[in-house]
Amino acid sequence: MQTKSQLLQPGVLIQPALVGLLLGILLFQSKPAIGFNPDDLQKLRATNICQSCDLKGANLVDLNLYQADLTGADLREANLIRVDLTLANLSRADLRGANLVNGVTLYQARLTEANLAGAYLMGANLRSANLEKADLMGANLYRAFLNGAFLQEANLQQADLRLADMRVVNLRQANLRGAKLQGVLLDGAFFDQDTRFDVGFDAIGMGMQGY
Repeated sequence: MQTKSQLLQPGVLIQPALVGLLLGILLFQSKPAIGFNPDDLQKLRATNICQSCDLKGANLVDLNLYQADLTGADLREANLIRVDLTLANLSRADLRGANLVNGVTLYQARLTEANLAGAYLMGANLRSANLEKADLMGANLYRAFLNGAFLQEANLQQADLRLADMRVVNLRQANLRGAKLQGVLLDGAFFDQDTRFDVGFDAIGMGMQGY
């Protein structure tokens, strides 16, 4: 039987399955531990209310959280695929790195001062959502539906807004510097002298309304 040192010697063939196992172990050990509080998850399922809960990394796929109160909840890297958060209160919630793609609904949700930096929101329904002072820096909002949303004072720096529907959005005092805006719909969106765009961006030419 070959020893570990012999297996690692040049010219010795290591089985692909063993290589995969070793790599898996190394990746698992190097990944920071993220764990939610099971009691908080049970509370959310039972009552639909979980203020300041620890749900980081939790798997919430397909949950119906209509009108849920998640004020101040820690949802970092949580899996929220296909979750219904219509009219939910996520004010001051931490959603950094959360997965909100593939059918998630945040219609008329309250996300004031929420941290969505680096969140995955491709194709998400954020119609008429309140995102005042929300941090969306680096968030992926490719093809997201934001029409009618309130984004006053929101941080959208370096966000991916390509092909997003942002018609009639309130962008007063919002920061969109470095944002990807190719193909975005901005007809009727509101901006003011404090809205920050990249140099050369033609807001009026995009159909926006200035104040």
